[in-house]
Amino acid sequence: MLTQLIEQLNKSKLDGFKIIHTQTTAHEFFFIGRQLDMNRRKDVEHTLLTVYKALEDGKYLGSASQEIHPNQTTTERQKIIDQLVYSAGFVKNPFYHLAGKQPNSLPEEKPADALPVAEAIIDAVKQVTEYADQNINSYEVFVNEKKVRIINSNGVDVAYRTLDSQLEIIINAKKDGQEIEIYRNYLFGTCDQAYLTKEIQKTLLIGKDRTEAGNTPNLKRFTVLLGGTNAVKLLSYYTDMTNVGNVYTQVSNYQLGKAIMNPGSGDPITLQAAAALPNSSRNAPYDEDGNFLHDRVLISNNICQDFWGSEQHSQYVNQSQAGIYRNFIFAAGRESKAEFLKQPYLQAVEFSDFQCDFATGDFAGEIRLAYYFDGKDVKPVTGGSISGNIKDVESELRLSQERQQYNNYLIPEFLCLTDVGVTGIE
Repeated sequence: MLTQLIEQLNKSKLDGFKIIHTQTTAHEFFFIGRQLDMNRRKDVEHTLLTVYKALEDGKYLGSASQEIHPNQTTTERQKIIDQLVYSAGFVKNPFYHLAGKQPNSLPEEKPADALPVAEAIIDAVKQVTEYADQNINSYEVFVNEKKVRIINSNGVDVAYRTLDSQLEIIINAKKDGQEIEIYRNYLFGTCDQAYLTKEIQKTLLIGKDRTEAGNTPNLKRFTVLLGGTNAVKLLSYYTDMTNVGNVYTQVSNYQLGKAIMNPGSGDPITLQAAAALPNSSRNAPYDEDGNFLHDRVLISNNICQDFWGSEQHSQYVNQSQAGIYRNFIFAAGRESKAEFLKQPYLQAVEFSDFQCDFATGDFAGEIRLAYYFDGKDVKPVTGGSISGNIKDVESELRLSQERQQYNNYLIPEFLCLTDVGVTGIE
């Protein structure tokens, strides 16, 4: 089908095209409690076509995209191509070139076999110890083997294979007739059994502590500790600010060779973009434009060194090599997490929905569970919220020496933020 599609594209009145062809073999397992309820295998094929049309003597380049179904006839495909060319004529982006021919396609390294990975995930769940009032409600396991090929009209023709996995699990916890559910979504490449079992076991403890938590005191301005995926969301501010698309639209004010924040006593930010991380579900040697990915340093000791992003926006800004990255590494800080735990703090571990808006720097979340240390005792608390702006706290931000990987992010295990707004219900 790809050969026929390319022949049709070459005969059509367009100025460029890109095809992303993905073949996925999916293995899925559905459990109720500990009992397997259903499993299935799916073979799925997706072909995303983008066509480009030069406008006003090459001043602009329009584009339009649509998925091509493998069972469509030649006539049906041509109708879609013609419609995309027509639609692209209404999109006036400043002109840019498509990615050019890349180094010879890498040998297609065979990823890990899917079924042993699925078995490892299931075994990790089996190792979890349940209790009378904290137990596993249900869980689902997904392991996807993918073959990806990217072709464009400017010489790109690259292919690679990947494997990604997912565990969705629901934990129940109850006390005195009241019951709560905690949802977790773990993403990874292959399975680190020991880590996964530990994380699920920790979630059962979180469920127990939530049922026993008191009210969050009204601390006004206080030291807050963040970890896990909440820390990832906060640090993603820096990956977003180094994205060349945000630089182009002036959402980001980062400049190469310039400091990203005012001086302070906190730990400096050092950020690296990587093509691959061990056990990440987002590993790929090429990006969606077909560019080969080289690891690069984006921020070094608070100095912006490089940008990352699409071929289009990289050409507009003309300050960095194009590359759409999905794996990011943050350097560790100077203190151990044990040092953070010596002072009064609020360690927020569970939110209804913690968010950080990279456009403004605002972050906030409603507390579902936190651990409050008043200098003497540690107590689980719930209710209230935290809020602040990363621009106000980043110069004093402290990062733990210990690091932890959360799928495609390797980050300090704990972030220590000072003078954060904490609104309680007590």
